[in-house]
Amino acid sequence: MNSQQSPDAGEPTDDRHESPVDLARAVVLGLRDTWDSMLAEGRRAAKATHDRRWRDFDSRTKYRRSRGR
Repeated sequence: MNSQQSPDAGEPTDDRHESPVDLARAVVLGLRDTWDSMLAEGRRAAKATHDRRWRDFDSRTKYRRSRGR
């Protein structure tokens, strides 16, 4: 068996030579994008739940509030 392997031997080669700073920046920006997406989805869910609970409360108390006027 040949001790030297050709580049096609199964392991991918990366021709790009990025500095550790570039890699760290890419990781941080990727985490920030993920965090922003998670926060936006959480806000949408919280708003939908708040609106639904407010409609439930409003439907239960509308008669009592209209009689008090």
